[in-house]
Amino acid sequence: MNVGNSASVRLFRTIEEKLQTAQRNSRVIGFGREFIASVEAIVRGSYCYRWLTKEPDPDIVVIDLRETRTVGPMLALLEAAISPVERMISSRQFNSVSSPLNEAVANSRTSQLATALLEPPESGRSDDDNEKK
Repeated sequence: MNVGNSASVRLFRTIEEKLQTAQRNSRVIGFGREFIASVEAIVRGSYCYRWLTKEPDPDIVVIDLRETRTVGPMLALLEAAISPVERMISSRQFNSVSSPLNEAVANSRTSQLATALLEPPESGRSDDDNEKK
């Protein structure tokens, strides 16, 4: 039996062709493509993108701190300590236990005090204005 000539296969091929035609002629999809192209052009033209993707200056020496004798062992120790903690935090058991704990910490007096200390001042004046007085 030749499946390629069956009525259901022909029907699916017809539907596929009509969907492809609709996709090619769709104004929404065309607008989406134009929008994405515009956003891409804006991003690629931005200073930040150009700075991040420019070729490195040959006069600048890059040192991998992981390969140094002083910082390397400390970084290795941090990475070894962080991996199990990261696995524990991403586990479902931790999330079910930590949810009530997070609420308690967020509502604690220490948390409220830290929030008050780290909030920016309410007045719109800068530090330069305060120094002039």
